[in-house]
Amino acid sequence: MYKKNLFLAVLIIFAMGLFFQFNRMDVLLHLFKSKNVTNAVTAYIKEPDSAKRLTKDRFLIIYDNENVYSTFLKYRLQTQIEHYMKKDADVITINDSSSFPAKDYSAVLWAAERFDNEVLWNSARQYADNGGTLEIMTTGGIENAPALYEPLGISNVNGSVTAAGINMTSTLLLGANGFKMAEGDTSYNTYALNCELQPAASVYFTSTDSLPLAWEKKQGNGKIIVYNGTELYAKKNLGILTALLSQSQDDFLFPVSATKTVFIDDFPAPVPDGDFSKIYAEYGLATADFYERIWWPYMLETAKKYDLKYTGAIIETYNDEVTGDFRIYDQNARRNLIKYGRELLNSGGELGIHGYNHQSLVGAGYGVRKYLGYNIWENQKEMENSLSELKRYIADAFPGYEVHAYIPPSNVFSPEGKAAVKKIFPSIKAYASMYEGNYSAEKVYYQDFKQNEDGTFEFPRLSAGYNPDRSMYYSAINGLNAYGIFSHFVHPDEIFYEENGNNRFSDMENGFDRFMEYFTNNYIWLRSTTLSDTLKYFGDYLSMDYKYQEKNNVLHIDTWNYQYEPAYILRSTKKIRRYDGCDITKIQNDAYYIKIKSSEAAITFDEE
Repeated sequence: MYKKNLFLAVLIIFAMGLFFQFNRMDVLLHLFKSKNVTNAVTAYIKEPDSAKRLTKDRFLIIYDNENVYSTFLKYRLQTQIEHYMKKDADVITINDSSSFPAKDYSAVLWAAERFDNEVLWNSARQYADNGGTLEIMTTGGIENAPALYEPLGISNVNGSVTAAGINMTSTLLLGANGFKMAEGDTSYNTYALNCELQPAASVYFTSTDSLPLAWEKKQGNGKIIVYNGTELYAKKNLGILTALLSQSQDDFLFPVSATKTVFIDDFPAPVPDGDFSKIYAEYGLATADFYERIWWPYMLETAKKYDLKYTGAIIETYNDEVTGDFRIYDQNARRNLIKYGRELLNSGGELGIHGYNHQSLVGAGYGVRKYLGYNIWENQKEMENSLSELKRYIADAFPGYEVHAYIPPSNVFSPEGKAAVKKIFPSIKAYASMYEGNYSAEKVYYQDFKQNEDGTFEFPRLSAGYNPDRSMYYSAINGLNAYGIFSHFVHPDEIFYEENGNNRFSDMENGFDRFMEYFTNNYIWLRSTTLSDTLKYFGDYLSMDYKYQEKNNVLHIDTWNYQYEPAYILRSTKKIRRYDGCDITKIQNDAYYIKIKSSEAAITFDEE
């Protein structure tokens, strides 16, 4: 018995020795299974024959082609309706239109600040009287036109004011009933009528000091919807614009991406040496130990708690080299890449890239030297050389792994930089920078959600930070209502930022928990995915098409030109009795989430 146990112990020690020797020799890296390799593309679903007999929802946009604001607003409306909501739009100008098109519109959208074309205005009012929906998309020209007050639900106007903040007093915005900004918060502000409303008007939302900013009023057999302001053209307010459009019919269907994507920028990356005063004061740990014992375990725990799948962005070094030999031998950085990279992948995440170093891939003229203290790349070839070293660095740690995401350092990017990234990393599928902002110094790479001609995607962040303020909540809410997209960035080193002042990491934990809890609970319909998987659904969202028709209490939905599982939001207060070809989740009293299982789906409502 003794010899048998001794032999078993020697065998175990020998096996462990082999394991650690192989691990030291990186043999196990070549056995790592997660390659992030793109699967074969499935065929697009074709248009059902039944769809050919149906027509699309159609809007009429009336705008002033001699007014810059009205022209911007027309552009936003038309883009949102045609490109993202996949509906049709007719456009006429208030200056050269003397007749009202005789069509069955979902709504007439008055996007002009003038009402002096009486024939057109009276036709629009008559359209509402007859059962249609007339939406006034700006109140810029109403203050001095008291004849408009009564039909628009206004009882009194006392000039115009700058209205700040939002108090959402209805379910207009999905998942945001009761959302309110703090007094004095100017992240949302607009020039609006200082008005009082008739009792018959139903308010959608107000400013933080209770000025009505959007409302609905019955008009004959139809209704008039009024947006009190001048800011619907702004990207940050496209969720409100979409939500107002969705009120045009009793049962209104539109597609959404339905994805939740969270990025960890600058990770995995070299960990700073030594101590940082705030970290040491709170935890008594060196920075590297804080990353390993506090920050990263918290991130993994949060991922489980809120069903998050992180997309990391690798950086090899924080040197500032932009020319010469980029090869370095930082074994600590390599060990961090392997350790944290493995754990990120094992948690369901993926690895993207941030860059060889943190020098934005731009030449002269982008403001990075003056405003960020960065060096300027002499040419595209040097960019490519640095990225080739990054590619070697990643392949050495994760052989065969495909990189699909690129996040530009400091959100500054050039056409030459993009060409360099695509050449060295041809597997890149998406670029992730900023959706909107007010940076006036360096030339920030702002993006719209779209697919490029080469098949890659632009997929910006909508919110950022561990302790987001209400403006970040508002931005995320608007992105969810406009596109069905949640896209959030965090950085491991945010605690080092000067703007975080005296905030401790425990404060940042609490802020991040509140943020993720809010969006997890209020948007249960989101699919939590890495960026690679997000692009499957996002690609469907951009490429798909559809038509729908309601007849005898049955809503027929025909969907085509998709590969995976397209999704919709249905704004309706009706009760659903049964459904075929789809899955349905009720997400609030007047909205359902629909996930398509068949190109021909049907929803049967209870008889009223």
